[in-house]
Amino acid sequence: MQHLEAEGLSTDNLRLWVDLGIWLVESYVAQFEYDQAWQVIKQVDGQLQKRERLVVEMRREQAWLDLLSGDLTLYSGGNRCLAIEFYQKGLEQISALEDPWDISLALWKNAYVHDQAGNRYESGSYAEQALTIQRGLGAPQLLSEIWADLGYFYMLTGDYEAGLQVAKELAANQMCINTPFSQAFAIGHLGFALFYAGQYEQARLMFEQAIPAYTQPGEIGWRLFDRYFLTCIDLMTGEYEAVLNGTAYVGETLNISYQNLLSLFRGLAYLVYSDMDKAEQELQQYLEEVRSQPRMDMIGQPLALLGYVAYRRGESNKASDYLEQALVNGLEYGFFWVFMQVLSVLALMYAEAGDVEQAVELYATVTAHPCAGNSKWFEDLFGKPLREMCANLPAETVAAAQARGRGRKLRKVGEDYLKRLREKTILRV
Repeated sequence: MQHLEAEGLSTDNLRLWVDLGIWLVESYVAQFEYDQAWQVIKQVDGQLQKRERLVVEMRREQAWLDLLSGDLTLYSGGNRCLAIEFYQKGLEQISALEDPWDISLALWKNAYVHDQAGNRYESGSYAEQALTIQRGLGAPQLLSEIWADLGYFYMLTGDYEAGLQVAKELAANQMCINTPFSQAFAIGHLGFALFYAGQYEQARLMFEQAIPAYTQPGEIGWRLFDRYFLTCIDLMTGEYEAVLNGTAYVGETLNISYQNLLSLFRGLAYLVYSDMDKAEQELQQYLEEVRSQPRMDMIGQPLALLGYVAYRRGESNKASDYLEQALVNGLEYGFFWVFMQVLSVLALMYAEAGDVEQAVELYATVTAHPCAGNSKWFEDLFGKPLREMCANLPAETVAAAQARGRGRKLRKVGEDYLKRLREKTILRV
């Protein structure tokens, strides 16, 4: 490509030249040769900019260059916000051409980048729009990608039933592709759905089945991702030493970024052991990592648990600040796990301040979701102490509080308690 002169080419030949450039970029991206891909994009874009009169005629080609620039920015570990700009620009140009297949692809790319950046609601919206179009077109590979991102949206916003349904749809779709990777991908995605439905042991079986099938160099990331969930399953099922020893990653080579991401689970394990210093260190390390990426929906978790650490140290103002920041993050980016953790900490605060009935109601909202209700970690850190503190409450009082709590939605309760934190009424309690 570097030796092909575009000067003097006719419009038709220039279009062929540009199409060749786009094909080269896609080939380089598939081979992880990102520097080469960027060189080609700059060369092609430069030629298009010299011919302003052709910009409108070649809008589709320009849109593809923007979408590919988004791919390169994202896949090479670049700025996710910049990748979003590229994808959005490409979508705007593609939409003007009114080609359903191209539009669905551009919508999916926007869904994917927002998923990677942790913008849950944007990702879900783009995925739903892409699915509406692509259902009628029926391209199995693209449908698979759309189903996956839509599934992540449902799972991470707490709609585990919809997440399971999407996982089943994706699995049926993957039968049309029928490659080792597609089968492993479908099994792993079902593992995610089962995990977010609180069916931890069933999820473990899915991941253990999928992991050996990821054998190609480009599939290593999926294998590590599945092992990441195995580590979380160890945590949720009370295998704390396995978490601290990194049992799920034996034999794998991890970069610094991945090790920092695993620090979340180590921090949660240390909380159960009441080692607040080590927990704080691990949680701060994880927080720095997700802020640097940035992965916005993952920021609320460490903030919530740093609030727990501060509370256990008797720093109530600091604890409330952390919890307030966590709820703001959860409400903006939608990760339901943040609400479960913040409300669990608040339940302990209420119980230890003497308002046990309010604590019971709060924790019942949390455990109504099977991710918390079936979790040994939630039970060890929050459930057992709360149960001991409410031992003297009349059984009918406990039952009534639990019924009220189970009838409320995590997000709505999160909104209510953010207002209380801002008004400092919790501190007065």
